[in-house]
Amino acid sequence: MERDGPVVAWSRVVQRYLDFAYAHPQVYDAMFLLTAELPFGVPEGPPALHAVFAELRSALTPLAAGRDPEALAEVGWSVLHGMVMLTRGGRLRPDRQDQRETLIMAGLFGTPPPARPETGVPSPPSVPYPRQPEPTTGEDA
Repeated sequence: MERDGPVVAWSRVVQRYLDFAYAHPQVYDAMFLLTAELPFGVPEGPPALHAVFAELRSALTPLAAGRDPEALAEVGWSVLHGMVMLTRGGRLRPDRQDQRETLIMAGLFGTPPPARPETGVPSPPSVPYPRQPEPTTGEDA
């Protein structure tokens, strides 16, 4: 990964994370929703969780530009997890998925992402975006 540069390395982490989450929703839920009492951000946390987090940190450290790599990795993980949960819950516009992924992969760092290869993993489920009614003014009544 390193030889392709840090943006490409982070992009690959993003792709793999999202592909896994959308292709295996039950496993993803078991990992993140059914383990609420599992400590993580403390030294006593399970070694497997620390190893996974180390991969996120490793991908983002070269992009830290003076920022705390641990905090940057926490933000990266939060963004990925939030997008998965909001997309799966139908709260994000399906037609903007590629734009969101581009922003996560490279937009946060000001560089365009590499072309995303076809992975064979199905796209996130297409859920209609709940549109809000347009606000009305007194003149419309």
